[in-house]
Amino acid sequence: MKSRLSKSTFISGLQCEKSLYLYKHHYKLNDPTPTSLQAVFDQGTNIGILAQELFPNGVDASPENHFKMFESVGKTQEFISQGESIIYEATFLYNGVLAALDILVKDEEGWKAYEVKSSTKVSETYIKDAAIQYYTITNSGIDLKDISIVHINNQYTREGVLDIYQLFTFESVYHEVLEFLPRIPNEVKRLQNVIESPEAPNVDIGNHCSDPYDCDFKGTCWKHIPDYSVFNISRLNKDKKFDLYNQGVITLDDIDLSQTDLNPNQVLQVQSEINGTSHIDKEEIRNFTNGLNYPLYFLDFETIGPAVPIYDGSRPYQQQVFAISLHIQKIPYLN
Repeated sequence: MKSRLSKSTFISGLQCEKSLYLYKHHYKLNDPTPTSLQAVFDQGTNIGILAQELFPNGVDASPENHFKMFESVGKTQEFISQGESIIYEATFLYNGVLAALDILVKDEEGWKAYEVKSSTKVSETYIKDAAIQYYTITNSGIDLKDISIVHINNQYTREGVLDIYQLFTFESVYHEVLEFLPRIPNEVKRLQNVIESPEAPNVDIGNHCSDPYDCDFKGTCWKHIPDYSVFNISRLNKDKKFDLYNQGVITLDDIDLSQTDLNPNQVLQVQSEINGTSHIDKEEIRNFTNGLNYPLYFLDFETIGPAVPIYDGSRPYQQQVFAISLHIQKIPYLN
C-alpha cells in the first residue's frame, strides 16, 4: 500500500521533506501549538462553517473525528450516488492521497469545488492546495468544471445583519490549478518515497522553516542553535542571518565585524554581548527627558481584529479598541 498523504502533509512536504518525515514517524517531537496559532486555526474552522451558508441545505461528510478521515470517503460516495448536490467536507482518496474539500456543489453546469480560506487573498500555496484537491477529486471520477477559493473580502463594511455574500469573495483558480497539475504525480511519488525512507532526509535549517508556514518541528531541527545567536541580531535581514549561519557563524562572538555588514546599532549589540557590557546613552536620555512637558499622559490600549466584523461600520480584520487605560504623571518624579 502506498504511503498515505493528506492535503496538509502534501503542502508540508513541498515546504520541507524533513518536516513531512518527522510528522509521519516522530510526531511526538512536534512543538506545542501556541495559543495565538490555535486561535488562528479555530478562526479558520469557524469561517469554514460560516461559508457553508453560501450553499445551504447541504449534507455533511465529516468523519466522527480526525483519526477516522477514511470514513468520509465512503460517506461522500454514498451522498453522490444518492443524488446529493451540495456536500460539505467531501473527501476523496486516490493514489494514496486523501483530500477533503470544504464544499462540493453540483449546479446546472456540473460539479464545482470551493475551498474556504480565512485570508483576504489567494496565495501561491492555496493554488498548490487546490491542485492536490483537484487531482484527487477528478481522478476519483468527478468531472470538476471549476475550482475556486472562497476568501474574506476586507472591503466589506458591516451595517446591520451580517451579509455573508458581501463578506466572502469567490475567486476561480481553475486555470492556475491546471498549470500546476502536471507536477502533482511526480511530487506525490517523491513525497511517498520520503515517508518510506529508513531515515529522515538531511535537510538543514533555512528560510523554508517559516515559509510559507512556521514548521512544527523547529524545536528539533533548531536545537543546535543557542538561545542567543546571530538570529537574534535586531533588524538584520533574514537572508543575512542565514548567510552568516551557512558560513559557520552562529554565536555573536563568531562574528568578524570587519567582514560583516552591520549597521551601528547592530554592531553595538554584538559588541555589548561579546564584552558582557551594557550600553546606556545617558546624554541622549537626558536630552529627551528635558524636552518633556508635564503633565505626561501614558496611554495603553488593546485591540481585536476579527475576520468577521462584529460591529456596524467595521470591516474584516479591522483593528478595534476594546480596552483602554490612561495614566497621568503631573510632575517629575524626584530621585
